[in-house]
Amino acid sequence: MKSTTLVPVALLGLFACGDSAQLKAVDAPVGVADAPRSIDAPRPMIDAPPPDEVLGNVAVGCTPDQNIGPVLPDEAGHFAATTLVPPRYPFTVTAISYDLGSNAGPCNAGIAHNVLVFKSAAEKPSLRPSADGPVATLPVAAAADANRNISLTLPTAITLNTGERLVVAVQLTSAANKAVCVRACPSAHAKQDWWSNATAEPYAWADMIADFGFASQFVIHAKGR
Repeated sequence: MKSTTLVPVALLGLFACGDSAQLKAVDAPVGVADAPRSIDAPRPMIDAPPPDEVLGNVAVGCTPDQNIGPVLPDEAGHFAATTLVPPRYPFTVTAISYDLGSNAGPCNAGIAHNVLVFKSAAEKPSLRPSADGPVATLPVAAAADANRNISLTLPTAITLNTGERLVVAVQLTSAANKAVCVRACPSAHAKQDWWSNATAEPYAWADMIADFGFASQFVIHAKGR
């Protein structure tokens, strides 16, 4: 894989109360009582669902300093992946997002590609994730070539149980001597970002930091609760 340096750019219950008015006292003819008036009973408060939380190894809105893409033609179709650890278990993931970069060089953010989303019980993604459980394949259609943030809702939510991590892998497909490139922000934590070194199973995941010495990490996030 190779990277291109970027010029930093700034990114970016309802309470329902009953009637509080009191009945007005009115003198009634002897032997005739006031007919009772109905008062709406208080309705219970409805709790709002908890807000979604965002998982990521770099901050949302960080300033990318690199576009990381494949060395063509040998690495066309390889996957750039991130493993994400939830703040607690169980944690249900409903959507993912990632940033693609465009430039005058080898990166075209508009090329159609796939994204794989699956669970991993280990720090390093499995060589054959399909043997460990379902793998969601999300197709992304071609679009204009420009820096873009892509948000995708999972067709089926993924629940992470104790010790499990989420893996989001973006396929770096190519066309006309250019390829998909994932944007990266300054950060260098090992055992979080990976390179597949293959276009299909079995993968040969390598650590972007420990094995390749990168000092920036993929802008890839997930959302859930």
